[in-house]
Amino acid sequence: MIVETVLAALAECARAMPEPAATRAPIGLPLTVAFSGLLGLPEQSPELDAVVQEYRRLWR
Repeated sequence: MIVETVLAALAECARAMPEPAATRAPIGLPLTVAFSGLLGLPEQSPELDAVVQEYRRLWR
């Protein structure tokens, strides 16, 4: 369920999609750290914040 939610959040907000297997590695990290690594964006990026917010919305 986590991987599917990550991929859905990235599909709504991201420019490029990582491989599904890559989304398993950062599970357990803070969301900003996990998505920053997946997308190659700085943790303070507005684009990254949008992905985190979308993930939180979908997870509820």
